[in-house]
Amino acid sequence: MAFSLASFATIGLSLVVTSWIAAVEGSVFLVGQLFFASTTTALVFSIYAGVVTDRKNRLLIIRQGQSLRILGVCALVVATLGTSAAPWLFAYAVLFSLGTVLNAGALDGIVQLAVDEQQRMKLAIRVSICRQLGILCGTGLGGCSASSPSGDLAGAVDGSADDGSVRHNQSLLR
Repeated sequence: MAFSLASFATIGLSLVVTSWIAAVEGSVFLVGQLFFASTTTALVFSIYAGVVTDRKNRLLIIRQGQSLRILGVCALVVATLGTSAAPWLFAYAVLFSLGTVLNAGALDGIVQLAVDEQQRMKLAIRVSICRQLGILCGTGLGGCSASSPSGDLAGAVDGSADDGSVRHNQSLLR
């Protein structure tokens, strides 16, 4: 359950950070495109992930999923350092989503084998609560870390802040 909490905290954090970078570097339209790419990747590859995890070593699949997520984070770092962030943000969205789908399929398969049938429902509820707490912690942490010096994140993103925080936030990304 701790793994689910930590894993979903990274997902929540990535939602906020990716949205913030995309909004500052591109537009709100770019944010929508990134979420569409991520969700489409998850939808398309969830079927593949289910088939693969039924046929392959699940621990190997988890390692591969974590590796894809790490590669995605590397793409996110490059997006913050480069001049053209959009392609790297798309790479991040697809890689991180694919890694998450692989992990979910493998972990669910391990739980099916490891937990007694009578205990699965209790465990599923606990894991679901941990996942939601992870999203909550991750988005909260991301929101706090992305806030501008004046505490006005909305002003920092849409340019309505008059204290130079937009320029400050853009300089943080370069």
